[in-house]
Amino acid sequence: MRFYLLPAMLAACTALPVLAQTPSAPAASAPVSLAMHYQQNAVEYYEAVMTVNMPNGAAIVTQDYHISIDKVLPDGSAEVTLTDDAYTLNMGGSPTPLPTPPAVKLVFAPNGLLTKFKPAQPDETMSKGVAHLMAMAMRIIMPAAPVSVGSAWTSSTSDPAVANQNASYHGSYLGTKTWQGKTCWHIRQKMSAAVSADGSKLTSSLNAVLDPATGALMHATGKVAGLPTQYGVLKATIEVTREKAPASAGGGVSPAGK
Repeated sequence: MRFYLLPAMLAACTALPVLAQTPSAPAASAPVSLAMHYQQNAVEYYEAVMTVNMPNGAAIVTQDYHISIDKVLPDGSAEVTLTDDAYTLNMGGSPTPLPTPPAVKLVFAPNGLLTKFKPAQPDETMSKGVAHLMAMAMRIIMPAAPVSVGSAWTSSTSDPAVANQNASYHGSYLGTKTWQGKTCWHIRQKMSAAVSADGSKLTSSLNAVLDPATGALMHATGKVAGLPTQYGVLKATIEVTREKAPASAGGGVSPAGK
């Protein structure tokens, strides 16, 4: 059993166009332009921990991975490579190493949306469309216009799990928050999307802090519900933490995290 974590819980090989984004009326504070600023050749290291409520108890999957920004495109999108460094599965208190899958290629849109992912191998636990939704749920989507503290925005894009349906995002800017000594943007986001023709929905929530210099994720906690898998419809909690580069990669923080 393997659960692919952010953003490697995945799949679908086609780009998904962003449809509508509508910022709410700004609050009294000065507007802030929340945006991604991808830096070519930057490398970001992360640890993701996903706790899944399985029928026979909790399964904890820990994923260490890094994202290399291979190319920044003229429209501001980024072609990236996600490489898994280590996987472990813990059920009943016994961590077990898992084989790491091959590196995969992704494209992130200027607003942060995962727009393209070609899986290196089939997902073992869920359909391709649902896996793609899981990957999308773990990406913070930036607003189309500047926002102030307390402002909210909505956006939508095509649902990869059900034809002719949309995945809906609701974001809010909570201001700044200090994370590991760095002043970061603090954003909360909810996503909802159909996972079957009968109207069943996958829902997610994220509480994230982002690097204002690049938009890169520094830390996030989240929940997912209504996740259809071969083990039934499951719930999960997720925590993702930006890590320093390992000694073998020179140590310290990657360029995007400075």
